[in-house]
Amino acid sequence: MFIKSLLKKVLSYKLFYFLQKINFIRITYKAFKYDAKRYLKHSNAFFPFNTKGKLLGQIIAEYHAIEKGICMPERRIGFGQKLMSNLIDHCLLFVQNYGTNDENFIHAVKVIAEYDLLHKAYPDKLDSTLEKKIEKFLSNFPYDASSQLQMTREEYLKYNNAPFDKFSQSRHSLRNFSGNVDENILFQAIQLAQTAPSSCNRQPSRVYIINEKEKIAQALALQNGNRGFGHLADKLLIITEDLNYFLSISERNEAYINGGMFSLNLLYALHFYGIGACPLNWCAEQENDMGLRKLCSIPENEIVILLIAIGGIPEKFMLASSPRVHTHTIIKKI
Repeated sequence: MFIKSLLKKVLSYKLFYFLQKINFIRITYKAFKYDAKRYLKHSNAFFPFNTKGKLLGQIIAEYHAIEKGICMPERRIGFGQKLMSNLIDHCLLFVQNYGTNDENFIHAVKVIAEYDLLHKAYPDKLDSTLEKKIEKFLSNFPYDASSQLQMTREEYLKYNNAPFDKFSQSRHSLRNFSGNVDENILFQAIQLAQTAPSSCNRQPSRVYIINEKEKIAQALALQNGNRGFGHLADKLLIITEDLNYFLSISERNEAYINGGMFSLNLLYALHFYGIGACPLNWCAEQENDMGLRKLCSIPENEIVILLIAIGGIPEKFMLASSPRVHTHTIIKKI
């Protein structure tokens, strides 16, 4: 009788947790389906260019890639020709549908003019078809060329002890490194970054530091935005979030929020301590994510948020102008 009663309790216990697991899987599937449906409908990944925002997002990504190409420490004359052709096509499509009264469109035209001006000094470096395409486009939109920022180390660090408004405005992504980063100073920067807020003070952020040049190169080969400057980095930081610290499916995006806040705080801290830094997105395919995990022994319970290339700051360098839109365009009163 006792054995029968105990067996009944054990089976009921196992059944309870089995049903609980099934219910959790159902809730999880529903939550991620909810997210995926919105992303597929409204991102530029699936139905491109069917809204003004999608087309602008494409144009901004393309003109910023040209800006970065102009600023590369080892600039390749004739770079980005296919990208430039696409940018012109997308600008013309924007004009056709939305007109010319948009600050991002205007800046795109200025970047095209800067690209054209740069290559005027190097005849025969551009395909003749592209040269004609640029000339025809600019004849319809005669804006002055943009100008990427020329900077010295002294100017770059000028506001490191200034009030926060000036300090924050002085931080730019640096893609030209010279010299090493002192690990003691890097430790202080990471320690300062820990002042970032986190959900219920759970502090799930982790920082991996890669020092070896060969391993840095292997890690950067898995990332899609460091060509032309990544090899100059003295160290590479990998920011992750530990999923063990999150409590329910309603917190499915919380790791990215925590990781984003920590990463921004770290970028400010690196700038404060005079360390050059460039955040690198981790929009990686599954194979690349698995490759980075294996390379750096990142456990399954952690997700990669982003990479940060860091190094010493050279005496002279260029920065992408990366203009910000007017504040009134991002404010919505309700």
